[in-house]
Amino acid sequence: MAVLHLLRPDYNPLRNFMSEYLIGLRFPWNGWSYILGATFLMLLVGLRLNVRPSGFLAASCVLMGVIVVLACAGPSFPIDALPSDGSLPPTFTRAAIVHIVCSALFYVSIIAILLTLPSAYKRDETWQPFSHMTRFLGYLTLASFVGIILAPFYLRGLAQRGNFSVILVWLLLTGLRLRRAIPESFVKAALLFVMVLNFGIFVASSVFRILLSFFTPPRTDIHLYWSLVVLCFAMGTFSFWRGSVELLTYLRERKMESNLR
Repeated sequence: MAVLHLLRPDYNPLRNFMSEYLIGLRFPWNGWSYILGATFLMLLVGLRLNVRPSGFLAASCVLMGVIVVLACAGPSFPIDALPSDGSLPPTFTRAAIVHIVCSALFYVSIIAILLTLPSAYKRDETWQPFSHMTRFLGYLTLASFVGIILAPFYLRGLAQRGNFSVILVWLLLTGLRLRRAIPESFVKAALLFVMVLNFGIFVASSVFRILLSFFTPPRTDIHLYWSLVVLCFAMGTFSFWRGSVELLTYLRERKMESNLR
């Protein structure tokens, strides 16, 4: 997400939505949305295995499954360029309509999850203390979403980034709590699964987009563009290698413990 701002210095982060930064870019910078989808998938599995079953938990898990689909589908359909004066285009393309609908459903589902999960947490003694924090973040997400709608056009980008920051804080806090609650072996397996999944999607979509870029040059500085492409490949390869090393080390330690017994 930060890299996108380097690629489009002609855009104003206070005014432009993050989706607008993807317009015209052939390399799959929307890969961060796939990572977000994989994150919600693992969050769904983790909460389903660790929080006491209830109707509220089932509803939250269903909504997380919806978000997995929306997070991957929405950014795959590019939005139309919005006028700089804050007005709406006379018409929207079909891709833009799909993007807008997916984005609206994404935010509504997030708010519904954050207002439903606290009721599920209250039915579990281990997670009950976390219910108040989750509900607070839910109200904060709702308020920031209303801010996106009511903010003047020259601050709509800032309002969206504020809303998404609250969502990322909730994901981080929930992930840290899950990491302490579940067995270490599951953590290792989950990390490797997410890394392999993201790495595979990233490489496949990258090859496709790079091939397209030979026919349509990227709409930004060519040296900066390809430098960031190499950087993203390097980061993905390192993450995959590091996750594999950690998992193999853990399995080797378990085998040694079994032999000693």
